[in-house]
Amino acid sequence: MKLIHVHPILLLLFLASCATTRKIDLPADKSKAAVLLPFAVKELKITDLRDSLRSMDWKLPSVYPKKKSWTGNPELSIQNKTDIERIVKSSEPKENGVPALFEIKINAGECKLKMDSTKIREYIHIKAELTVSVPGRAVKYGSIAEGNYENPVYEASKEHVLQLYNLVMRNVTTELLKEVRDDIGN
Repeated sequence: MKLIHVHPILLLLFLASCATTRKIDLPADKSKAAVLLPFAVKELKITDLRDSLRSMDWKLPSVYPKKKSWTGNPELSIQNKTDIERIVKSSEPKENGVPALFEIKINAGECKLKMDSTKIREYIHIKAELTVSVPGRAVKYGSIAEGNYENPVYEASKEHVLQLYNLVMRNVTTELLKEVRDDIGN
């Protein structure tokens, strides 16, 4: 009789010991610190060069299959455009900036979710390029930045993948500006 009462307790202790307490580190949001450039944004053009976008209409199961993956290409959302514009405009000097044309091209942007019976992983890949040109002068700066991120998760959700995608998009935009700043400094 005592063995029956002990058995569920042992099972609970065993399951509790299997649970991990490891904190998953997400990338820092690099866009919070402004990257100052000597240019005033006269015009900003954002172009999505991805040919075909795969749907993000994922129907995720509540019970994880043996092996399954989902891939999608989120549209360049209003939030993405707003973030890019905010980050670029924050690079302007307070006064006397040289008027310049900024063009950002999104060359790649993909989300993946891979799951099997033991783990779930989110993958994000974004590649973009920036061209800064000064009208009336033969001055042109360019940069290319890429963001790849892999994140283990305990529970899959499309919403979390998209939040991570937006964060990586902000970081890639910031890296584009940093490369131009470093090029100007040389």
